[in-house]
Amino acid sequence: MEGRSPGTIDFTAFSGPGLRPSTTISKTSLLQTGSELRSFCHGICQRTNFFKGVSFLFLPKISSMKYLFVLFASFSIFIGCQSSLSPDVLPVLGPPEIGPNGDSIPHRIPDFSFIDQDSQVVNNETFEGKAYVTDFFFIACPTICPKTAKQMLRINDRFKDEPNLLLLGHTLAPKYDTVAALNRYAKNLGVSSDKYHFVTGNQAAIYKMAPEYMNVALEDSDAPGGINHSGYLILVDKKRHIRSFCNGTDPEDVDRFMNDIEKLLHEE
Repeated sequence: MEGRSPGTIDFTAFSGPGLRPSTTISKTSLLQTGSELRSFCHGICQRTNFFKGVSFLFLPKISSMKYLFVLFASFSIFIGCQSSLSPDVLPVLGPPEIGPNGDSIPHRIPDFSFIDQDSQVVNNETFEGKAYVTDFFFIACPTICPKTAKQMLRINDRFKDEPNLLLLGHTLAPKYDTVAALNRYAKNLGVSSDKYHFVTGNQAAIYKMAPEYMNVALEDSDAPGGINHSGYLILVDKKRHIRSFCNGTDPEDVDRFMNDIEKLLHEE
């Protein structure tokens, strides 16, 4: 690993479009590449029925071993689509499983259980029969979180009277973002706890959920705030399927995303 700058990944075992063997790129660039790939595949799935599924798998040799497991999971990017979609039906996204008969089973958000700003348990049953929008953040985040928080508030305001849509924010700093801290944070934002849940809990369990929602989350001493994470907002339907996502720092992309929310609510 000598001769490589800190915070980089060496793709000596990988070659493909745009990457040659021995290519070295930064983790930040890789995050952006993942974003572009997901956006590209999302567009393909929404506009054609040619692919039943598209998948990308990166097998990096990572300059710091503490990133190995998380990056392997996070940058194994799978997009699963329905074989036939009308323009008004959103695709089902995420890494599909292969059933016993070789059929593709759509990705489904696994069971989880966390505690929200009111010390109430939040789990899959909280969202029974409802769609929800979720993201990952932490209160002291100095970079993308203030931007994504602003966009989540836009979604909250637009759909505040919609009973079939909830919002869920996972803190990535549970040591500091306690129940009391999240309660103050929610009150400062002026949101209702029966509409918008900010959850904390076991850090490993929260970080494990990030790739399930097509997000990236890893501790990184070189990153602002000590956490490297993506700013995607994810739309989950009442069957626990991911149906859309957007860049939570881009207001125009969030506009598109809110239109997708409307489509899903009419669909369901």
